[in-house]
Amino acid sequence: MSLTCPVLRRREHRAPALHGVRARQGTLRRVPLQEQLIREIMGVGALSALNTLQANLMVILVTGPSAWSALMPLAGYGIASRLDHVLIQFIFALGTAVVTMVGVNVGAGNTDSAKRVVWFSRAR
Repeated sequence: MSLTCPVLRRREHRAPALHGVRARQGTLRRVPLQEQLIREIMGVGALSALNTLQANLMVILVTGPSAWSALMPLAGYGIASRLDHVLIQFIFALGTAVVTMVGVNVGAGNTDSAKRVVWFSRAR
């Protein structure tokens, strides 16, 4: 069985309203999926899924014994774990933005600007 994936094949043509600017019009065609690429993508995705599974499993494993001790430690741990799940998204977003800005500046040869980005984004 052959797996296929629709992709957009672009055709360039002149748009009459843009006076000399080339616009793109797409058409769909089927392209066979490459098993090597799927394995590489799934290898990265599996590690990411394992990280999420581990975090949620630890919440479950710690919440269980906490429930037997008292109500206040259980509530405190529940609040802390929910805050952790919410705040981790902001940390990932900040890290992604910093890595992108530093990479762009280093690639452009602006090492001073890259250092400023790093110093500005560090925890205070």
